[in-house]
Amino acid sequence: MSFGARLTRRLLTAMGVVSLAAGLLTTAVVGESSADTAVPQSARSVNATYHTWAADVNARGGGEVHWSQCANYPSTTNCDWVIGKVSQDWGLDVICQRAGQTIGGNPYWVLVDTHVPAGAYAYQAWIASYYIDYPSNQLPVRTCNGVEGI
Repeated sequence: MSFGARLTRRLLTAMGVVSLAAGLLTTAVVGESSADTAVPQSARSVNATYHTWAADVNARGGGEVHWSQCANYPSTTNCDWVIGKVSQDWGLDVICQRAGQTIGGNPYWVLVDTHVPAGAYAYQAWIASYYIDYPSNQLPVRTCNGVEGI
């Protein structure tokens, strides 16, 4: 075998090893599922739309008197103003979530913007996460920081 042929074969072998390594690295990085990689709370999506599994779910706020208590610890007592009732077909943009009064075994509450049918008014309110149609108690959204909400 000539010197040129040997050099070409070595170069092709080296290039193949580099390509294989790059391919494996790409597969390792791109192939990771969300279950394998923890996503920081601050980086999670705020724009996902959710729905309730129940009809006529109370959407609550603290009103003028209890707004800070409602925002700091959502509960039926602190969020005593029922702003409206959410239907299953309404879309809910979850802004953030925080722990509050446990409802149905779920301690989380979500601050939502509602998407309502024509003729109804949209609003921002707290809803017990128990009523959100999602397989886990905690949604993949950020935790509320400070006094947020109404």
